[in-house]
Amino acid sequence: MTGRYVVSPYPIDAEHPYDIAFHLTKDATEVPAEQGLLKHEAERTLMVLRGMFHPPDIRFRGYYNELLGLSQYGLVGETAQPDLGIGTLHNLQQRIFDTEKGRMISEHMRKIVGWLSLILIGVGMLGLLAVLAARWLIGPDQTLLVIQPALAMVLPGLLAGLTFSSFLRCRAVTFFDLHAIDADRFTPAMRAIFALILLFLTGAFLKAGVFEIAIGEVRLSQFDANGLSAFIFGAFVGFSQEPLISRIESISKAAEPKDK
Repeated sequence: MTGRYVVSPYPIDAEHPYDIAFHLTKDATEVPAEQGLLKHEAERTLMVLRGMFHPPDIRFRGYYNELLGLSQYGLVGETAQPDLGIGTLHNLQQRIFDTEKGRMISEHMRKIVGWLSLILIGVGMLGLLAVLAARWLIGPDQTLLVIQPALAMVLPGLLAGLTFSSFLRCRAVTFFDLHAIDADRFTPAMRAIFALILLFLTGAFLKAGVFEIAIGEVRLSQFDANGLSAFIFGAFVGFSQEPLISRIESISKAAEPKDK
């Protein structure tokens, strides 16, 4: 099969090219489906690599050179072999995924846990300062502002639940997610805000007796009186936000207008 493309590094003659240029040959009137598929898959693969590494990174250079070589093999010249090129590309994607998945997920989780920890610590400090300020303003009659020590375990539980739900999310990561895990999800700030709103609503419903949640012998309505209940309450809310976010996103996608 005759190749319909001229494939070269871009920028041309740069010390660290970061893209691949695909130009149709002068006599190309139509592009065979196999060559079009290989070009598309190579471009998507390069997009993932650019999101994972900086061009000067030696790992990027190695993967880039392999991708450039298989693209030229499958798309250039009188003996172009797009089917073999696609097979080689899939092998390269699998090798990159097996080699880099652990590192990318670890970096992602460090960022998620770091942001969530800062946000929840900030919320906890603001809440404590608000209560202390209110007690100072009210004066001697502080019966309505008694601080329950057990409540201090709610936010650590919430962080544990959010972290665990994020780990579960990472189980579904594919090669094309490596450069932007959770790109289609809530940001850490939005995730924390959503979890805090859910925490307050669930806590209000539990204390109002709208429903009760019992996990073993622990009743979550006692979160303000029992440290274990408080921790499990926070963890339960943190864990449950993942399926709720998925449900919200599925409703949003279902509501999008369909192309005719």
